[in-house]
Parts: sequence; C-alpha cells; structure tokens
Amino acid sequence: MTPLAIRDVEETLTAKELRDIWSILLHEDRMAGFAMLSRPDAEDLFLELTAMDQAEVLLGLPPNEQRSWMRLLAPDDAADLVQIAPPPERDRLLSLLDEPTRREVKALLAALGQVAQQKGGGGGSVVAQYELDPGLLGVLTEYEEHRLRT
Repeated sequence: MTPLAIRDVEETLTAKELRDIWSILLHEDRMAGFAMLSRPDAEDLFLELTAMDQAEVLLGLPPNEQRSWMRLLAPDDAADLVQIAPPPERDRLLSLLDEPTRREVKALLAALGQVAQQKGGGGGSVVAQYELDPGLLGVLTEYEEHRLRT
C-alpha cells in the first residue's frame, strides 16, 4: 500500500476532507491540499489549525503570501505562532503584522515569557528582547495565566 499523496490527486479536496486527513499527511501534501482550497475555505481551515500547523503552513507559503495569512490571526494566535516558529523566523514574522498588532503581540509574548519563567522555564527576558514597557506586564501576565488555565 502506498502512502496517501495529495500531490498526485487531480480532483480537488474539500476543506472538510483535508481537515479529516491533515494529521496523516506529509508537509508537501498538506501544502498541496491547502493550495487546492478556495481562499475562504483555506482561511477557515487555517484558523482551525493548531499554532504548530499554522506555522508550518505559513512558513511553507511563498514570502509574498505570508503577510495576509499572518494578519488573519488574532493577536493571541499570532503570539502563539511566533512563539512556536523557529527563532530565526520570529522577527520576520512579527514584521508582517501592522504596527498596533505587532505591539500587542510583543506584549503577549512578554507575558508568556514571564509566565514560563514563573513556572520554572528558563530563557532570556522577552521584555528586553522586544523592548517593551514593563508596566504593561502585570495586566498581560494575569490575562495569559487565565488563558493558559482555560
């Protein structure tokens, strides 16, 4: 039995069909299936994916298409994606966002960094890395702690 290869399929998949088989597909097949979807169906699927899968899709797209997909995400989802992305890609992904959203995402990343440090995680200061106002972090940390618990 040969593995499923969407790249060799000539008919289009529906978003539901692609969603149903997503977890068993190789990266190339995920990207081929994603490319078969209409833009509205692709958007719906993209928003339903985990942050890890969103990062995989986004980084698999041509650079000139990445901006619109990154801007489709809510700020907390964009922060999750940036946090999961390979470190060399993080600043570039942040640069795809508009300035107000970028500031919000940076603040959320700082809050996530503080929560991780409080839970015993290591790492450098996200506040210093993204040049954030430490005064914002109290409220944001409470927000992220609540979000992580739910």
